[in-house]
Amino acid sequence: MKQAITFSKNSITIKFGNVPPKHISARLIELGFKTTDNKSFVRTKKLAQNEHEYLQGMFGHKGLGMAYIPTAEKGFILDTTVPDSMGHEMHIAIRKVKKSIGMPLFDYVAEKLDYNNDELVKALSCEQIDAVSLAIYNIEKRGQGIIVGDQTGIGKGRTAAALIRYGVKSGLQPVFLSEKPNLFTDLYRDLSDIGSSALVPFIVNTKESKTDVKDKNGEVIYSAPEKPTQDRIIKGKQIPNNYNFVCATYSQFNQPKKPAKQEFLSAASNGNIIIMDEAHNASGSSNTGEFMQDVLRQTKGVCFLSATFAKRPDNMPIYAQKTSMSDANMSKEDLVEAITKGGVALQEVLAAQLVSEGQMIRRERSFEGVEVNYIELKEKAKEQAETADKITSIIRDIIGFQEKYINKQVDELDKIAAAESKEVETRKGTEKAGVDNIPYFSKVFNVINQLLFSLNASDVADHAINRLKEGKKPIIAFASTMGSFLEGMAKPDDVINGDFSTVLEKGLDSVLRYTEKDIDGESQGKQFNIADLSEDAQLAYHDIIRRIEQASTGITISPLDLIIQRIKEAGYTVGEVTGRKLCVQYKNLNKKNTTALVMSRKKENTADLFRQFNDNEIDCLLINQSGSTGASAHAIVTDKVPAEKVKQRVMVILQPELNINTEIQKRGRINRTGQIMKPIYDYIISSIPAQKRFMMMLKKKLKSLDANTTSNQKNSKSQLESDDFLNKYGDKVVRQYMLENEELNKALDNPLKFEGKESDETPSEGDASKVTGRVAVLSVKEQEKFYQEVIERYNDYVEYLKQADEYDLEVEVLNLKAESLEKRVVIAGKGGRSVFGNDTYLEKCECNVLKKPYGKAELEKLIQKQLEGKHADSIVRLDLEDN
Repeated sequence: MKQAITFSKNSITIKFGNVPPKHISARLIELGFKTTDNKSFVRTKKLAQNEHEYLQGMFGHKGLGMAYIPTAEKGFILDTTVPDSMGHEMHIAIRKVKKSIGMPLFDYVAEKLDYNNDELVKALSCEQIDAVSLAIYNIEKRGQGIIVGDQTGIGKGRTAAALIRYGVKSGLQPVFLSEKPNLFTDLYRDLSDIGSSALVPFIVNTKESKTDVKDKNGEVIYSAPEKPTQDRIIKGKQIPNNYNFVCATYSQFNQPKKPAKQEFLSAASNGNIIIMDEAHNASGSSNTGEFMQDVLRQTKGVCFLSATFAKRPDNMPIYAQKTSMSDANMSKEDLVEAITKGGVALQEVLAAQLVSEGQMIRRERSFEGVEVNYIELKEKAKEQAETADKITSIIRDIIGFQEKYINKQVDELDKIAAAESKEVETRKGTEKAGVDNIPYFSKVFNVINQLLFSLNASDVADHAINRLKEGKKPIIAFASTMGSFLEGMAKPDDVINGDFSTVLEKGLDSVLRYTEKDIDGESQGKQFNIADLSEDAQLAYHDIIRRIEQASTGITISPLDLIIQRIKEAGYTVGEVTGRKLCVQYKNLNKKNTTALVMSRKKENTADLFRQFNDNEIDCLLINQSGSTGASAHAIVTDKVPAEKVKQRVMVILQPELNINTEIQKRGRINRTGQIMKPIYDYIISSIPAQKRFMMMLKKKLKSLDANTTSNQKNSKSQLESDDFLNKYGDKVVRQYMLENEELNKALDNPLKFEGKESDETPSEGDASKVTGRVAVLSVKEQEKFYQEVIERYNDYVEYLKQADEYDLEVEVLNLKAESLEKRVVIAGKGGRSVFGNDTYLEKCECNVLKKPYGKAELEKLIQKQLEGKHADSIVRLDLEDN
């Protein structure tokens, strides 16, 4: 669509070569443009920033998103964007709903929630009013619901609170379901903000600190009933009148053998409305997912809150229960199969259709002006490489020691035990020096994972202290705590060597352990005595011990405690949001003195820690996934912190999440509605190839969010553009690479389980992840070689697929100039008002072939396939004889 945009002092003019589509004309007129010929549009009023961005997005000048223009006529605007793949549909759909309602959306929501104008403006933003109006419309007019897919920080919690208020005003006792109990307090905060703090929840979860609902001062406002009372209510399957709504986590309903709570929810949901926070956690084919599908069918309506609602194909049936997807003439199994086969393309179409039905809305927070730094510790590259090579060399020796000597002993014992009807096996979880075979990147070797985590700990502490000295408030984010390792080696009041060499000692010790299982299946843990092993085995064992003793690594076994201790010694206060049970206190922080005292760690309430952080009672916060959902730590004014004392937030990422959605949620803790300063993100990256490459892959995934980055990311082009090969094409490339490199495959202990069969050639989902998770056990030089060669092969393969028009990881718009030749119904639709009720057609089209012309070899191969082994001359003779 060609157009020319002209700005003058007093007006803006948009001229089209041809008459634009109706939805374009309608949006321009709605934005205040006037036209006489439907080809030239003029506006005399100056464009607001979000209106200008919307125009850019509408005409393809904005990249992957366009500004969201709220339909609500009054209130404050959050300055959000909407994916351009659904932007036009979203704007059109909500205006259709407005037309159907027959009154301004602002007035509609004010009436349904019993607000006057000033109260509604104070309670909800324009974006939230739009979402609430769509939800209420779908509940009342269709008996269905809506998917609110807003990104973290837009205000899904405020939308949930508004719908609870709506349900109560409508004479119902709505049900609020969430992933974690600490979110009950966050819901109360949102209810308070919209003037509904007096609504009393019935909490299904057991009464304990984490299920208590607290106000902003940390005072307990509501608690779950005492167990006898709670059990009586649940058994009676009826909510008493002194409660206004129900709160529960999904985990309360995943035990079919204990059906009381399931039966209670089933009864409570009949004719009621349900708000499902993080709805993807209750989908799929799990016990919870199957149960919730039955529950939703009998409800009056549902609001699904999830930024990742369509994460997997088997997530979709739960949404089909209360959206227009139910109009499709398909069984639950057929729906999952269709979405699986349709891939990314069909998911995009499905989302766009839900949007066009007014049953899905997604807005994203603009990252414009947010500072994102990728800081590689180049000055530590040599030191870190030497440390990593020293440790991984010992780890490889431990693995070799087990394979050469211990496995042989296990086999011999197994033969003896077989005669006695016993079975001997290496103790699960200790094989390969503490290897944990979880098939996710960097999780395969717990030891390696801890090494990569620990290498950067000291630098992260220094960086956080510098940010604190700048007057900022840092949040240090990581994926794991290494708490389980500490629990496995010590107990409270133990004095231990806190150096990383103890991890290696534990790894060597672990390979000596085995279990003996008797005929009744009873297992007994045992351990080989070194003195009973062969002389060669004893020599090898003592050589490894000697090397471990000489390997004074200078890095810690508990990086979190090092960071906390360093920040506290610098004079600042620290809070920790994790589930760790133990921690260590180093005698001093000198690398040569690693003596540490093991102590019990009291778990603090998550909501309390975030409140103290926002009130400037805590200077720095450490969070893992426990603090990545719901909680808010953005730069806001509180009762204790006036505007002039609010400090800019900085998230220092020590260890990013493997799951990109969790990483985005975690980032959303400090970039939220209501902030008076935009945050900063600092990613600290070591020079170890395995960690560096993962960070660059993550950066590519986050590229659309990182609108403004600083000079700290000025590394080499190859580093900045590392391709993300953790996908189905990468699985194929990596599998082939491992087949061709037998020595490497052996060094990594055959991660893809090759058996020397033809089936070894067939890739499986997660192959690339399994292998890259083990690559970190190689030397730094070998790691770099692996990534360089695999990425080169991956790029070549992707380029080939694109040329052959077979690449399908991204949806592309192609001008095929298609003409329909034949069309027939393959599945009759159910009918109804939605697009999902239409017939399904199989259409034969004549299209332009846009892929690269066949080469001589490819053409000959295709001809031979068609000839089916015959010679072309013989076919010509047969044709001549027939004629």
